[in-house]
Amino acid sequence: MIRFRFLDFPIFIHWFFWVNCALLGGALQANSPERMQALFGWLLVAAVSVLIHELGHALVMRHYGDRQVGIVLYAFGGMARGTRWLSRWEDVAVSLAGPLFQLGAGLAMHVLLSVWQPSWEVGYYVLLSFRDVSFFWALLN
Repeated sequence: MIRFRFLDFPIFIHWFFWVNCALLGGALQANSPERMQALFGWLLVAAVSVLIHELGHALVMRHYGDRQVGIVLYAFGGMARGTRWLSRWEDVAVSLAGPLFQLGAGLAMHVLLSVWQPSWEVGYYVLLSFRDVSFFWALLN
């Protein structure tokens, strides 16, 4: 398990998150250096996108007074865990914050790609993947 802190939130990334993301990213077909680069880019994209989503939840939890929020990425996504009971409307705000943060990140990447496209093929793939993953996971959630 990878453990670190970001914005004073403890972050835990379970090994199974990496396995599932690798399988979703085409690990079984990664048989060339270019495909391996794309796979590692995909893993980074998935982790950052899901982390942004969970940070949305966690930041709103902190806004409502929860000072012990942790983030875990596992399986096909993640979870921001707090210790404070929330009112119905606080819970709605926390629930909406994750997808909205992730949609915002996807929209920012979409705008960036409309004005600039990297010449490195794998880099372009990674940025497109970030946009697509951010939109897909946010809407799925």
